[in-house]
Amino acid sequence: MDIWAAVRAAVADAAAIAGGWLLAVWLRFDSGWIGVESRPPNLYWMYGWAAAFSTLIHLFIFQSLELYRRPQTDRFENKIPRLVRAMAIGLLLSSAFAFAIRLPEPYPPFSRLTLVLAGLVATVLVLLERYLLFRLELHEARHSPIRSAWNNSKRKSP
Repeated sequence: MDIWAAVRAAVADAAAIAGGWLLAVWLRFDSGWIGVESRPPNLYWMYGWAAAFSTLIHLFIFQSLELYRRPQTDRFENKIPRLVRAMAIGLLLSSAFAFAIRLPEPYPPFSRLTLVLAGLVATVLVLLERYLLFRLELHEARHSPIRSAWNNSKRKSP
């Protein structure tokens, strides 16, 4: 079960990070909440590739900080600083790559505001999904057949 819990966490992290990037693009360019002078062509294609690349960077950082180690034995509140640190390092590296890459002529450079929004939105989504996964893993551990058999055998002993 531990390997599947780690895989489930990695898939959920990837979805939260990529979703955070695309939600930030929508907030910046299409929501109407933030004024936009001109909308770049193929906006979601350009930021979609950036989201995929950033997701890979974040997953590598999460693995190197041992955020996929299972079973989880600590309280969720103690994991928040490590998660925020991993997201900040990932945003820093993603931003460095985004500004180092020069796209062909019809594409403008990446929006700094979009990168900041992506970092904030993705961090909130990762914290939310990690909390939900933490609660799910806690529930599974409490209601596992092995634990139930152990508890029942202790009760039935004379």
